[in-house]
Order: sequence, then C-alpha cells, then structure tokens
Amino acid sequence: MEDPRLPTRKEQDKFYVALGRAITNWSSLESQLFEITHLILGCARGLASVVFYRTPTIDSRLTLTTDLVEFILPNYGPGVQIPMMSLGDSEIMSLAVPT
Repeated sequence: MEDPRLPTRKEQDKFYVALGRAITNWSSLESQLFEITHLILGCARGLASVVFYRTPTIDSRLTLTTDLVEFILPNYGPGVQIPMMSLGDSEIMSLAVPT
C-alpha cells in the first residue's frame, strides 16, 4: 500500500481559501435566514434572535424559516393573484440584497 502524498503548500493555501469562502457564505446564508425570521415575526430583534438562535441545528432553523414563510404566503394555485402584505420596498429589498 502506497503512503498518501502530503499536500503542497499551494494546495493547502487553495484549500483554506475555499474553506474560508464556504464559511463566509454559510454565515451570510444564516444571517439572511435570521432576517427573514425577524421580518415575519415582526418583533424586536432581540426576541427574534432568541427564537432563531435557540433553534439548535441548521435543519431546524431552515424548517422554522420555511414554516414561517409558508404561514404568511399560503400556497395558492397557478395563476391566482395573492394579496400584497404590508411590507415596504426597503424591507423586501433588504432580504434580496446582502448588506
């Protein structure tokens, strides 16, 4: 059996750059999930953070956010117009555009 080759310094650097980007992107995703949760709950940020960050796993945070979104955006059939919620343009844009 052959001994595995150790990665070169360049390969290590490339790996750690990719890992750093993944962690940064993950953090951004989690922040956006929190913003959606906060917006839907319509409460103080501190209270929304208790609800969101006390949810222990990413799977349960995704489920929480999904359940909240589905609660305020019911599943209408194709071609059915849904009534607009009282969200301002800036609130909607803050969800779509990272800050």
